[in-house]
Amino acid sequence: MNSPVNPRMLYVLGDARSGSTLLSIALGHALGAGHGGELKNAAERAWIRSEVCSCGLHGTQCPHWQKVRRSFADTCGEEAPEELAELQTTFDRLRGLPAAWLARLTNSKRWQRYCTLNAAFLSALAQADNTEILIDNSKNIARALSLQAMPGTQIRFVHTTRDPRGAAWSQARYMQKNLALGINRDRQPLPAWRVSLAWCFNNLAPIMLKSGSVLHVSYETFVEDPDRTMEVCANHLCMNPTSIRKTSNQSLDARPQHIISGNRLRMQTDIRIASGSAWAKEIPAAMARRTWLMTGWLARRFGYERTLPRS
Repeated sequence: MNSPVNPRMLYVLGDARSGSTLLSIALGHALGAGHGGELKNAAERAWIRSEVCSCGLHGTQCPHWQKVRRSFADTCGEEAPEELAELQTTFDRLRGLPAAWLARLTNSKRWQRYCTLNAAFLSALAQADNTEILIDNSKNIARALSLQAMPGTQIRFVHTTRDPRGAAWSQARYMQKNLALGINRDRQPLPAWRVSLAWCFNNLAPIMLKSGSVLHVSYETFVEDPDRTMEVCANHLCMNPTSIRKTSNQSLDARPQHIISGNRLRMQTDIRIASGSAWAKEIPAAMARRTWLMTGWLARRFGYERTLPRS
């Protein structure tokens, strides 16, 4: 059995359709880090529901995720994957925030078990990826708080934002379930008011984290200069920026190999870093106005303006 690894964590926070998947893939590419996608769902998606990995195989068939499972089970027992998935419904989901807060406050047995299982899972994943750095693109504040509170965790956060009107337009379209394309369920169009409320909550939530541990990166700045963004993130993680890999003509030269949970972008073989404001030509004017009315007070804090950007 391999010696346990305590990887450094880079956790990506943000709202849905904020560019976090693309940023995480780019970070994995640039920093040589392991990236399993949204790790709050990884145990369930890989080993219980056996969804499609970005390598094209189902989780129970993917050699990478089976290697992680064997190492994890050797450390914590054969039932550990299912137990971790169950505990994550409390500690890594927004609806579990009150129960998770109470469990951490009282140092309950469920919290202690969660810490043990989560640490062993992250160690197994780092060993399988042959890395000392893991990127977790789970985005939500619940898992961020749980990871930050775990004893011995070495973690830094990257908070990514996108113009709320771009996020609203992105979520206004229907997507049909297609596992091969990484869409695990039918996704109904969401009204602008609902997207706006979620955008405000998810972009206010990082203030709950330790001061100095969070780096803000806008999607628009990232796509404009990805290499500079990678250098800033490397500094945030206390890495030498000269060791990072550069992008090639605004594209990533490799398909992400074993991302089991996250945006459908993970299934693409040719990932390009495109303009972040193409939506501005397409969004209906009424939707743009309603979204800004609800989000503008916070969006200005992140450098966005009422005037639509030029695409």
